[in-house]
Amino acid sequence: MWNYIRLAPLAALAATGCTAMNDNPRLFNVSEVTHRKVYESPVKPGHNQWPSSWVAANGDIYIAFQSVDGDRSQAPGYQYAEEEFRAGYDIRQNIMVSRDSGATWELEFQRETLPYHFFIPLRHPGKDGELIALCSSRLAASLGGTEEEAMVLAASADNGRTLRKKSEITYHEKLYPADIKSFGAGLIVSGYTQAGESVLFYSPDMGASWQPPVVIATPHDNMSFHEPALEVLDNQEVISVMRTHREDIPKHNGINYHQVVLQFADGNFQVKGELQDTGIGFRGRPQLLKTSDGILILTAPGGLLAFSGNRGDTYEIDLLTLRGIAPVLYLGGKPFRHNADPQLIQLHDGSIFCSYFIGSDYPFPAPVDEYIGVSRFRVAQ
Repeated sequence: MWNYIRLAPLAALAATGCTAMNDNPRLFNVSEVTHRKVYESPVKPGHNQWPSSWVAANGDIYIAFQSVDGDRSQAPGYQYAEEEFRAGYDIRQNIMVSRDSGATWELEFQRETLPYHFFIPLRHPGKDGELIALCSSRLAASLGGTEEEAMVLAASADNGRTLRKKSEITYHEKLYPADIKSFGAGLIVSGYTQAGESVLFYSPDMGASWQPPVVIATPHDNMSFHEPALEVLDNQEVISVMRTHREDIPKHNGINYHQVVLQFADGNFQVKGELQDTGIGFRGRPQLLKTSDGILILTAPGGLLAFSGNRGDTYEIDLLTLRGIAPVLYLGGKPFRHNADPQLIQLHDGSIFCSYFIGSDYPFPAPVDEYIGVSRFRVAQ
C-alpha cells in the first residue's frame, strides 16, 4: 500500500498541539483561502449540479452547470431525466463568467438541454484559443450523427455558446466521460463502463484521430473502477486515480481510491506497475491537478484535499481548508456543506481555483438549496 499522512480532526489538533497524527509535521502550507457563492437559484430550494470550469485565452474564468426547475410541491423524484416526464421541467445548461479573476460573476449564457451530467472541458484553451470539451452523447445529441454509446469531443470558438463535434470516441460498450487533459501537442481522455472498467484514449492531434484504447483498470477480485481522473506527471508519465467499488457489498460499496501510473512509449500509453490502494477512503468522483511547483493535488466530494510532493507515492490529507464553505440548511435545519463534483484549476497568478456544487445527486426538488460555489487558495511545500 502507498503510504499517506492523515490529518487529525481540528479539535484533536487543538488539544494536542500537533499538526497531524503521530506528531508528523505538516508538509504543505495552505494560505489565502476564500470561498464564494457563484450562483444560487432565485426560487428555493435550487437544483444546481455538475459544474465544470475552464480559463479562456484572455484569462476570463468560466463555469458551466446544469439547473432544473419545476413544480416544487411535487414529491422528490428523478423524473426530470426521463423523456416521458421532461416536458414538466425546465432543464438548462448555464454558463457563468468572471472577468475579474473570480471576484464577481455574471450569467453569460443559458440553453435548454437534456439532463447531461457530463461536460468536461480542457481547463485551459488549445493553441488556437478554442474551448475543447469531453461530452456525453446525450449533451452532444444536438450536434447530430452521434452514436448513443460514444463519448464526444466537442469544440467551441465562443466559450460554449455554440459547439461543434470534433470526433467520437467509441469502445466495445457504452462509455461514460471522466476526464480530459493536454499531453504534449495532443490530448488524453478517460472514460469508464457501467461494469467499472476504466479506459484511456490518446490523440496526438487534438482529437482528429485516436490511438487504440488503453485499459487503465479492469474489474477483478470483486472490485470495479470508475471515474478515472488523469494528470500528467511529465512528458512520459500520467497518473490516474479511480473511484473504487466493492461489488460484493451492496449499497455501501465504496472503498479506498486506487491509482496507477501509465507510461508513454511507441506512440501510445501502457500501464506501468501494479494498481495501488491509496489508503484514502471513498468519497465520490476524484479530480487531480499538478501545480507549476510540482505539487500533485487530489480533491473529491466532502471537502477532501490531498497533497503529494512525490508524484502520488504519499499524500497528506487536508479536511480543514474547505471547511469554511458556506452551509445550507438540510431537512430539520441541520447545517449542510457537502461539496460535490469539485474541479481544480491553477490560475495565472499561481493560486488554485476549485469549483463545486453544495449538495449531492439529489432528486428534484432537492432537500437542500443547492448552489454553485468556488474556493481559492495557495499551497506551498
